[in-house]
Amino acid sequence: MRVFVDAAAIRRLRPTTQDNGRWYYCAASPTRAIVRVDGSDLASLAGCVVDAQVGWDGGTPGFVREANEGWRHTKVTIRRRLGAAPHDATLSAVLADAPHE
Repeated sequence: MRVFVDAAAIRRLRPTTQDNGRWYYCAASPTRAIVRVDGSDLASLAGCVVDAQVGWDGGTPGFVREANEGWRHTKVTIRRRLGAAPHDATLSAVLADAPHE
């Protein structure tokens, strides 16, 4: 899926973990979503279209807010930058469709 990384979405995400060239972010309450970025931080992708996979996470401790551990979360995995290519959705729209508290 081609996703446009918009500034509004970036403001809704907080870094949780960085490991082995991967950055992980958790959405602010009430959204239950995780974003994983391979190879760079999320801020460097602002205004770009990225190749991303959208799926689910079971609320893995250390990657989600403590109160939401064990709850289903939308998980967005950003693989690579596509530049200014056409997009299928914005990151904000993906977050809006995620489960909420």
